[in-house]
Amino acid sequence: MTVLIVDDQKYVVEGLEMGVHWKSIGVGRVLTAFSAAQARGIMEEEQVDILLCDIEMPSENGLSLLAWIRSENRDVKCIFLTAHPDFQYAQTALRLGGFDYILQPARYEDVERAVTKACESVSRERERAKYYSYGKTVSQKRSHLLGKILAEWFGGDRPYSADLEQTLAHFGVELRPDEKQYFLLMQLCAAAPSWEPELLLYAVTNILREVLGETVRDVLDADLGEGVFGFLLLESEEERLNEDTFRQSLLRTQKLLRTTLCCGVAFHAQSPVAPAELSAASQRLRASCRDNVARRESLFWEPQPKEDCAIEYSRFENWRRLLAEGYVSAVRREMERYLEELAGDLNAGTLYRFQQAFHQIVFSVSLECRERYPGASSDEELVSCLQEKAETAGRLRELIHKAMLRLEEDAADGFGEEEEDLIEKAIFYIRSHIEEDLRRSTIAEAVHLSPNYLSGLFSVRMGMTLREFIVQEKMKTAQSLLKTTRLPIGVVAAKVGYSNFSYFSQLYKKCNGVSPGEDREA
Repeated sequence: MTVLIVDDQKYVVEGLEMGVHWKSIGVGRVLTAFSAAQARGIMEEEQVDILLCDIEMPSENGLSLLAWIRSENRDVKCIFLTAHPDFQYAQTALRLGGFDYILQPARYEDVERAVTKACESVSRERERAKYYSYGKTVSQKRSHLLGKILAEWFGGDRPYSADLEQTLAHFGVELRPDEKQYFLLMQLCAAAPSWEPELLLYAVTNILREVLGETVRDVLDADLGEGVFGFLLLESEEERLNEDTFRQSLLRTQKLLRTTLCCGVAFHAQSPVAPAELSAASQRLRASCRDNVARRESLFWEPQPKEDCAIEYSRFENWRRLLAEGYVSAVRREMERYLEELAGDLNAGTLYRFQQAFHQIVFSVSLECRERYPGASSDEELVSCLQEKAETAGRLRELIHKAMLRLEEDAADGFGEEEEDLIEKAIFYIRSHIEEDLRRSTIAEAVHLSPNYLSGLFSVRMGMTLREFIVQEKMKTAQSLLKTTRLPIGVVAAKVGYSNFSYFSQLYKKCNGVSPGEDREA
């Protein structure tokens, strides 16, 4: 123990230092100071256990020094010395957490007695703190170990057995082989980046306990990794949990997690299962998690394997040709739009096949670019994009965007892609097939774009819809034929793709202000 004696009178300090049998009462070091300021300086440098301090000192008294000690959260036992038996002093000392109060002149025996009590108090508190720390460490290790055991079981890696039942019982988890309980997986769909998995698991478990109330006696939880958490709800003996109530409770929990923790989650759950059935149930629910590639924040009840959806691989071949010609941004938008269309139907397998098809065309075009421009350096960022496996539709969109940006830079160096070229291709096709009944889908297929994208591109670049442009071109051609030939008007209408003469005449007058006959006679 270390004692610091503080008094502005030097003879008092020296008397206490020399007169008290410090070693016999467990004090190994005695430090001295002659003012509160000097005492603070010592305590900044030394670990002081007990302060033996005069109250009445010039500049700053002992009570002020104790207030500073408490503000600094220093664990120091303070014994005050004073020649004035003022009750207000004693009251203030107690309020500040003073340990004892001795009137001067004090006998050395009284000081020894007070210091001995302070030493014993310090020892007891340190012993309690040591055991508290030890107990906390043991509890944390025990909780960590139980979490690992549950993670293996919930994850399907450890089947239920008598050995597992006995191990869980050692941790205070009592299960009966014939007793069915609700088991569910929670999949993190969106969360603030500040949430650590351990803290989030603790928060969700407490919310589940609160929502389910007395219907459950305990909630066992485990972090299964990759944003998936498992929960086994041990039902109360007195109040059972029916299926409708359970499902409503999960929906309520979803809402609470969104509003209070800013977390979007999906729950994958089913009817109660016996302990021996849990591993198989977990495999089904984990497959449901993997197939939720769009990360829908929903309740998937009794989920079944999601069927593969059809991918139009012909699109990828068209995209490859367009990429090879340098139309990178157009392909990127088309690909992202197509992925968005499929997102609700995608499962993990289909997402993987989509990514593989994407990898093939990008890799092929990238190689072609290197062959055309041998001086181009290898693109590690592009290779990294192609190597990463996307687990979600959102992540695949990010990788597509990133890879296309890299290809776009290559295109700027070599290919020189322009969206205007696509418009020119579409215009050339329209004018070359003006006699046909031109449809948006036919034109889009001819230039390897989707109908929606072609329409949008036309509206932006041309200031009119695709249909308006087609009609305008047909009427221009019809007007030219009327002015330069003697073909009957019905034949002219057929030459520009209209079999209905009346409809042709209406469109002609709308575009040119006069009927076909009036225009010919003008």
